[in-house]
Amino acid sequence: MVGRRGILKDQMCNMHYMRLRRHGDVNGGLIRIPRVGPCSVDGCERKIECNGLCGAHAQRYYLTGDTQADTPIRDKRIKGEPSPGWVTEKGYHQCFFPEHSNADVSGQVFMHVVVMSDSIGRPLFPDETVHHVNGVKNDNRLENLELWSSSHPPGQRVEDKLAWAREIIDRYEG
Repeated sequence: MVGRRGILKDQMCNMHYMRLRRHGDVNGGLIRIPRVGPCSVDGCERKIECNGLCGAHAQRYYLTGDTQADTPIRDKRIKGEPSPGWVTEKGYHQCFFPEHSNADVSGQVFMHVVVMSDSIGRPLFPDETVHHVNGVKNDNRLENLELWSSSHPPGQRVEDKLAWAREIIDRYEG
């Protein structure tokens, strides 16, 4: 099958064919920087992974728009400690900490959950959340955090409510 520019469409995959149609070449006008040599940031000797930068500087540039941020780059995360982390689109500080009991399946956990969990000496229960008192979502100082519970009795019988109340008292007073 011959395409609009006289190109045999069955000689290349659809992605390369569309790039050739739109841009006139199969690279789509993209400039490829080879992955050889050290990172282009002064003083960094790591291998290039993306656009002339090592993976750490590329991620820092992606997150902050600057390759020279204040926090140092660690080659490896220290086991048993959270990673420096990042700020989510909603403004919460999230980190990679797979050893934490409240981490999700990908090993990520919110920093305010880590701080509260360390403070109370146990993982948070599924019905518990952490509230930021001043409303600043990445202000994770302990004095700015409150533990909230959304637990409620499953039924409306008095016996059920009393059993639930005893369970709540045992959970938080003990």
